Amino acid sequence: MQKEKKQQTGLFIVLSCGAMWGLSGILGQLLFQTTTVSVAWLSSIRMILSGIAILTLTIIKKDKSFFLVWKNKKDIFMLLLFSIFGVMLVQYTYFAAIAESNAATATVLQYTYPVLMLLYTAISTKKIPSLYEIIAIIFAFLGVVLIATHGNIHSLSIKTMALFWGLLSAFAFVFFTVSPQKLYQKYSILSINGWAFFIAGISLLLGTRSYLEPIEYSFPAIGLTLAITIVGTLIPFLIYGIGVQILGNVKASLFVTVEPIFSAIMAFLFLKVSFTKIDIVGFFCIIGAIWLAALKSLKQS
Repeated sequence: MQKEKKQQTGLFIVLSCGAMWGLSGILGQLLFQTTTVSVAWLSSIRMILSGIAILTLTIIKKDKSFFLVWKNKKDIFMLLLFSIFGVMLVQYTYFAAIAESNAATATVLQYTYPVLMLLYTAISTKKIPSLYEIIAIIFAFLGVVLIATHGNIHSLSIKTMALFWGLLSAFAFVFFTVSPQKLYQKYSILSINGWAFFIAGISLLLGTRSYLEPIEYSFPAIGLTLAITIVGTLIPFLIYGIGVQILGNVKASLFVTVEPIFSAIMAFLFLKVSFTKIDIVGFFCIIGAIWLAALKSLKQS
């Protein structure tokens, strides 16, 4: 009975994280539609504030690895790569895709990353994908094609840049997942992510010079930015690991796919985003591909 309650708690945590990440995209779309806040400014501030908060928690917990990573040149290089091509690229490309399309489309396109992970694993281990994995890859590809073309392969039904940023965010997410594993084994996840978010935010702020943009002090701008930072980043980041510990990585990755579904429903209800029947079929193709991949892993475990 106690084990069942623990599983239910883990399920609630993971589903909540998926919902909060989905809500983050919706709030991002609302922010871009109602204020002058840019993608670069939002992404920079979100990462800087998140990095500071995570590093503060690391200090409070008296984490000894807080400064250790800066004593090894190889680890510093790996941290910088993770910060720029993992954290920064994931954050920026996701919100850029939202700005060019909508939260639901951007989220679904980003969620092709589990299938890209299958391809990465197959190439890195030099193993031919299983039938499950091949079907998942085909479904994901079909889903992207349907969303992008609405069935007419001679034209795009969404902006080219929306498709570009959405798929690039999926590739970036693969790098975000794979690249820091050795650092996680050597140092704490909190300290590595804290530094990575902070470095990524500062790098994007300086690289895009978004610090020169006039700050909009309206309630929607400040309120939505804080909500995206706290609800869409900090809280799910801090509690998702607990859900993974309870359910295991495979089950957690399976249930967190509530994010694109939640995002699509919220976009339809509150932002009046309309979807065609082909869009919905494309969404389900990609979500089905994720489930196939996760179920395969679940069966193996």
